[in-house]
Amino acid sequence: SKVIKKTLELVQTYDPLAVAAVMLAQSLSIYKSTLTQDDYDAFMVNLIERKDRVRTFNDRGTLH
Repeated sequence: SKVIKKTLELVQTYDPLAVAAVMLAQSLSIYKSTLTQDDYDAFMVNLIERKDRVRTFNDRGTLH
């Protein structure tokens, strides 16, 4: 996908943690702007509850 390709380009060019921080902030802002407050709160709880299910890029074989 274009988004994955662009992400890989960005993390190879810039500090991956800075890229992730900006992407996370933008993503959360989109969720907060489009969901109701109750749905946003539920989403955030769900996100924390599933934190151990997140795979690394290395698990996907795409970031070295």
